[in-house]
Amino acid sequence: MIADAAAGSAGITVEIKRLLLAHSMKPLPGNKPLVDAIQKHGDALFGQKIPALGTPLYTDVRL
Repeated sequence: MIADAAAGSAGITVEIKRLLLAHSMKPLPGNKPLVDAIQKHGDALFGQKIPALGTPLYTDVRL
């Protein structure tokens, strides 16, 4: 998308490099009781099961 936007402007080039890679949280064998408790209360509060995963971003949402 960025390269396409720059392509319409003479003299502008785009180089994209990944500097960091954020991995999202994944369930681990030792945290199952905690995950189960959070999902149980999340289901009671929101009316749906809360997935045990994060988002690969550099914010707390990945956790």
